[in-house]
Amino acid sequence: LGTLIPLIVCLFHVARRLYECLFVHIFSDSKMSIVHYLTGHFFYLSLPVCIVCSEHPTDRGFTSSTVFLSVIILLETGQNLAMRQLASLRPLESKGMTARYLPPTGSLFRHVTCPHYALEIAFYTTVHIYLGLRLVPFSALTGFVLVNQVCSARKNHQWYSEHFPAYAKHRTSIFPFIL
Repeated sequence: LGTLIPLIVCLFHVARRLYECLFVHIFSDSKMSIVHYLTGHFFYLSLPVCIVCSEHPTDRGFTSSTVFLSVIILLETGQNLAMRQLASLRPLESKGMTARYLPPTGSLFRHVTCPHYALEIAFYTTVHIYLGLRLVPFSALTGFVLVNQVCSARKNHQWYSEHFPAYAKHRTSIFPFIL
């Protein structure tokens, strides 16, 4: 029972991410590496296994679970809003709109280039704290998310610096005022 809530939370997270890929995100013409594609599949398939293997020895109380779920809802909402804002920057040509790309501004993008990456890190860190920080299987997953998202954010920030120098100059890549 100690892993049921995190399993349901992660199922919802993965379902939301799938929904965004299918119905929100507007893809560019660029191609994804097969290695990145397979890594993504391996990650999401190993997620429930790592949660079950990280079962905390004691059940969480009502207050702890309520706080956990409240934080998760805030993180999921923020990430969904960021993804919708990014999708709105690449309008569909079929709707008679231009295909040019504009950098995101305002809201969560006020101080960072990639707030959705920071929220992804916060999501897995929150689940990790709820499960227990000493548990190795989920620690590896959280570490992977941290490294992957920070590297991706730095790469995206570099792209924005090259294509929109004035935009990137006043933002950090992932964590406001830090990195």
